[in-house]
Amino acid sequence: MIVPTRIYRIALALGGLAMLAWLAWHNLADERALFVESTDGYAQRIDAARSWQYDDQGQLAYRLVSPTVTHLDEAERYRLESPETTLFDERPSPPWTLNADHGEVRDKGGVVDLQDNVIAHRDPFEETGRLELRSEAMRIHPNGRRAESRTPTRLSEIDADGAMRWTSDSERLDLDWAAEHLTQTGRVRDHIEPASTP
Repeated sequence: MIVPTRIYRIALALGGLAMLAWLAWHNLADERALFVESTDGYAQRIDAARSWQYDDQGQLAYRLVSPTVTHLDEAERYRLESPETTLFDERPSPPWTLNADHGEVRDKGGVVDLQDNVIAHRDPFEETGRLELRSEAMRIHPNGRRAESRTPTRLSEIDADGAMRWTSDSERLDLDWAAEHLTQTGRVRDHIEPASTP
């Protein structure tokens, strides 16, 4: 009778070891799959990420929301999926909100690159209707309160009824929103809708 009990205990111990080995392999396999599949050698994925960046004076400069953020490398670059960035200003005007299909953050949040279907908008304020800016790529320097696009852009103003007041197309754009200074370069084409008369 001693032999079957001993065999039973050994079999139970081996079964437990096998289970531990399988769990360890399963966990490591998941980590290795993320490591290989997503970042070419460096892996950290963050879901439902929210980030707030402050300027040198302690004022909120921007908020960044992304469903998925992947840490790309040791240089502190992060890839963003479907990012939404909100740029705040010291003035009482509404913030600018930017959406894109993809993005990247680097230099400790000092540079935000947005790519593919970049749409920036600001809600109506005082006499100005909704402002909207469209581009395929835009680089934002939140601390310096500057933005730039080296791809064709369209800036437009839309009234409360949804009608276009004017559009301005350019090949390149530089915006210093702290100084309220916009520079468009390359071929610039403006179109102003005539005011409707009652």
